Amino acid sequence: MSVKIVKVQSGDYKLVVGSVNPQTGIPSAGNITFDTNPTGQVGDGKVTIKGDLEVLGTTTTVNTETVTIEDNILDLNFGWNGSTTPGRTSGLWFNQGPSNPDIHLVWELDVLSTDPSGNTNAAGNPDGTFVFKDGSNNLRAISTNSINAAPTKLGPEGWSQSSDLAIKVGSDKVVRIVDSGPYEQRVLDYSKLFTVLTISITGRLSNIATITTTTAHNLIPGNIIDVFCTSNASFNGSFVTVSSTPTPTSFTYSNSGFDVTAGPSGSATGTVKVNAVRDANIIPNMRAVADYAFSSLSSYVSNRIQENDTKVQTYDFDTSGVSKISFEVDGTQKAFIDNFGMTFGNIQITTNGISNISNDNIIIDNVLNIQNRVNTPSTPVGYVKLYSKNAPGNGGTGLFFVNTTGTNDELISKTRALLISLII
Repeated sequence: MSVKIVKVQSGDYKLVVGSVNPQTGIPSAGNITFDTNPTGQVGDGKVTIKGDLEVLGTTTTVNTETVTIEDNILDLNFGWNGSTTPGRTSGLWFNQGPSNPDIHLVWELDVLSTDPSGNTNAAGNPDGTFVFKDGSNNLRAISTNSINAAPTKLGPEGWSQSSDLAIKVGSDKVVRIVDSGPYEQRVLDYSKLFTVLTISITGRLSNIATITTTTAHNLIPGNIIDVFCTSNASFNGSFVTVSSTPTPTSFTYSNSGFDVTAGPSGSATGTVKVNAVRDANIIPNMRAVADYAFSSLSSYVSNRIQENDTKVQTYDFDTSGVSKISFEVDGTQKAFIDNFGMTFGNIQITTNGISNISNDNIIIDNVLNIQNRVNTPSTPVGYVKLYSKNAPGNGGTGLFFVNTTGTNDELISKTRALLISLII
């Protein structure tokens, strides 16, 4: 096919179409058609423009199946002066056929933006946000598997980064998990809600602890546990992540401390509570929160009763290095019970005795009642026993004693002592 060339040696070339009505003087625009297939019997031809193309008009329509654009950025809303209404919304329109509404992905300048701290239109943040909606202005869903609120941008332009994600909800002020099944069971492993294992052996090498349990643990790497080792508190930890499971009865986790040889020398006592939380980073729903709280409280044992600075608190040697029950009033310890007995101030009550731990003085500011006995007490060692009988003897008091030499006699009353002294 020969090539026909129209060549302008110098100056510009201009093709003008249109006409003016001779009677009214009103001009009318004309049309220019480049027809590359006038017979319609062969495939479409091609119009090639070597150079820039500038279209001055209000509408550009492209009826084609494929549009290839080399530029990596489309500049929409170019030249908008910032005040006219049409320019306040710009984006992409997607046609879905005659029976479905069009879908819009647009930047809405008049939608208020919120920063991660909850501030609306904070300094440095422009108004507006991206909106997915249809032709009737109904909001449409977004389907994705990741939202990155702290992106890392490589390049000279950089990005401002944030580690927070702000979610602004509707009129009911809640965020819902829409799930066809029990979402809480995807957050919690219900089979482990009440699982407690008994520790038999502990070991540690290079800050990796190995714990052996008396029964199969059924753990897998990534499970969360709470370790309470009564024989060596350095193994303890809450929300510990299992790193490996060498055997059905042993598992490992990161644990800082001195090396401990496992085996007979590493025999230990304590418990491992398997945490029902599948992953510490999963967002729970309210049912998961309620179930986890119930399971935790059902196995939780409080070590104190307290109101402000008045409390009763228990301590155990395996955890605290001392075993006792302390009674505090207004922040001051008034009494405690330990292996020696109960102590109130300076008075200590043991299994068979009452003593003053500060001095040798005990004051009884009341009537002392001594229960009558039928039989004589045995001979004491290191002290004197006082007792009473229902029928007084010659001393007239009914108050008797037994000393360390075995002497058993009655304390004499004042009246009988005076009488005896007169007789003598």
